[in-house]
Amino acid sequence: MRGRGDECLHCPSRVSCTLTDSAPSSSSSATTSSGSYPEHVPWQAAALTEASSRECCRGMRVVDVEAALAGDDRPRTVVATNVAESRPGEVVGAVGRDGPVLLLLHGFDSSAMEFRRLLPRLADLGVDAVAIDYFGFGFSARPDPGAPGSPPFGPGPIKAHVAAFVAQHLAGYAGGVVLCGASLGGGICCDLLSTAKGSPAGGDMANLAGAVRALAVLDPQGYVDGLPAPMTMLPPPLDKWAVDVLGSIPLRTSAGDMSYADPKTFATTDAVLVGRLHTLLPNWNASMRAFIKSGGFRIPPDAIRAAGRDLPALVLWGKEDGILPEGDDERWKADLPHARFVYVEASGHVPHLEQSATAAKELAALVKQLE
Repeated sequence: MRGRGDECLHCPSRVSCTLTDSAPSSSSSATTSSGSYPEHVPWQAAALTEASSRECCRGMRVVDVEAALAGDDRPRTVVATNVAESRPGEVVGAVGRDGPVLLLLHGFDSSAMEFRRLLPRLADLGVDAVAIDYFGFGFSARPDPGAPGSPPFGPGPIKAHVAAFVAQHLAGYAGGVVLCGASLGGGICCDLLSTAKGSPAGGDMANLAGAVRALAVLDPQGYVDGLPAPMTMLPPPLDKWAVDVLGSIPLRTSAGDMSYADPKTFATTDAVLVGRLHTLLPNWNASMRAFIKSGGFRIPPDAIRAAGRDLPALVLWGKEDGILPEGDDERWKADLPHARFVYVEASGHVPHLEQSATAAKELAALVKQLE
């Protein structure tokens, strides 16, 4: 429930937001209108063809999260938050559940649809899981940097949003939370846990530290000191043009080719559309420029070590990852010495997409050991 003084991130069509294993399968025919998709998804979703993409998109929904984006001593902001669940409509806000829930965080400028092949496999294995679009990304609410009173944007507000989501929507799981992230999402998990463990009692961050029972990262990005300085200092209009390129079909196609061990099978036209669908929402360019100017996430070795300390941990690493720097796998092994480390065969940077059955099996085993 909103309290007096709370701000709300409103959005056209509910959430386009400002402040004021095997080859992919296609269904026999593409959706010809967006009527069967959630209102907050761009109409271009009608062009999705692969069954996993269409089913994930149809199952997404929006929940409100009251987050302390500007700090615990400031009024909270109500963030319209996109979620995709292993059992659509039944995971977020569940009560009286004995076991843990798996919380999935996507990579840089991605969305919950990144887990479109993983979520149904987790459901088949009896795992409750939810992927969220953290503040400013995917199909969740975005700040409007030019609007008076717009909340701050950057790593701090993103972490505050995730912590608030856990406190408000996953408290019904007595077994706590297994925190899992892919690529940058893995690094965010570590930064988030490291921050939470050092937080004073009584807030969402301290609650998060107590709620998380295990950590899992999939080809995680770490050992970064924010975004490259030249990116953060581009003046207008160069900054806008650079972000436009980030959302372009050629760049997204190239990124897909690099992400998979088998791009001929997985780097499809549908995958490109999934990867850029959220970029078609209003204010995507402006909010992305604001995030870049914030400097991005800093994920040093100390944060990784602190995150995995005293927690069961799992690292999945695509054996043919061509995105992360060579040798990063050995660094993660050294900094998470007690983690189960699994190299995923026939996988590039995205084992949850390319080898979703293996990823689901390993994640389910981690969840089950906590029951």
